[in-house]
Amino acid sequence: MKTAIVTFDNGDVITPGINGTDEEIREYYKPGRIFNLGDGAGGDLMARVYNVEIIRETVGLENMTKEEGRQIARDILAEAENIQP
Repeated sequence: MKTAIVTFDNGDVITPGINGTDEEIREYYKPGRIFNLGDGAGGDLMARVYNVEIIRETVGLENMTKEEGRQIARDILAEAENIQP
């Protein structure tokens, strides 16, 4: 299993665990594709994928809590912001 960082046009970010090749994952989370993220109150919140980054293999991390996963995503995003082109 791999983990992806998926950024949406509304600024929301998700870090799903997903199986597949990098190509399959990028096709599934292709920029412009619309997903229903939910508004947290039982309603719809439609958002388009802005970017997807595959960050690592996650074998053995299936018992990770959501907060641990979020912290990993925050750490990776912070690291990415410091990378010079």
